[in-house]
Amino acid sequence: MPRLFALLTALTVLAGGRPAEAQGPDGGAELSSDRPTFASTTATSPAGRLTTELGVAATFDTPIGLTLPNASLRLGALPWLEVRLGGMDAVFSFDDTVGTDFGISNLRLGTKFGGSPIDGLAIASVIEVRLPTATDGFGAPEAVPSIELVIDYAVTSWMTVTANAIARVRATYDETVMDTVRFAAGLAGLAFMVTPTDRLSVFIQSYVKSTERHDLSVVLGGGLTYLVLPRMQIDAGFDSRVTDNGQPPTVNVGTTFLY
Repeated sequence: MPRLFALLTALTVLAGGRPAEAQGPDGGAELSSDRPTFASTTATSPAGRLTTELGVAATFDTPIGLTLPNASLRLGALPWLEVRLGGMDAVFSFDDTVGTDFGISNLRLGTKFGGSPIDGLAIASVIEVRLPTATDGFGAPEAVPSIELVIDYAVTSWMTVTANAIARVRATYDETVMDTVRFAAGLAGLAFMVTPTDRLSVFIQSYVKSTERHDLSVVLGGGLTYLVLPRMQIDAGFDSRVTDNGQPPTVNVGTTFLY
């Protein structure tokens, strides 16, 4: 993990002199959102500005799940750096057999930094740590890190391809050994986003995920975003596994504000 951290940091720093801070055509601050795609955006929140993301996600399996408010606060510290706070979401589980269960997810702390070495290409790294604040059974019992590398390439003025890779450590309490078990997990994703108008974007996406404890899983999804106001975006997305294991069918809706 330390070597991977160093590699991702070096790649992002080498992205060069221009910041990945979101800017509008007139050079003013522009809203950027990590919602609702699998990958984070390569743009950071504008320096001195707060980006707030909120949403609701519902999973349709046994049991049915509901998570809200999926909050993420992104504060621009420098033109190429933001600090991030998220998690502590309410998680509901509805099962006809065992009834309703409720818990709180882990708190997430992290940073994102990035740059744009050439026109049309942007690179960002996201480093986060999940803290052990979750209710038993609703999150990791100890602090666990994750690292994400995101690359955007603007194929045309109206289509962008995004590739991302995530490495993280997972931890869970195993009752058979009466101890916390740690294992590595990795994810690689690809998304295509088309922007037919200045306000509307439509995307399709997929990712492959693997862990030391499970076989490969593949998830396919898509959605849209709409810029209601210069500093307010709404979004909706749907995704589901196409393999036997992996994420169940999930619908999510949300919004992003720039303050």
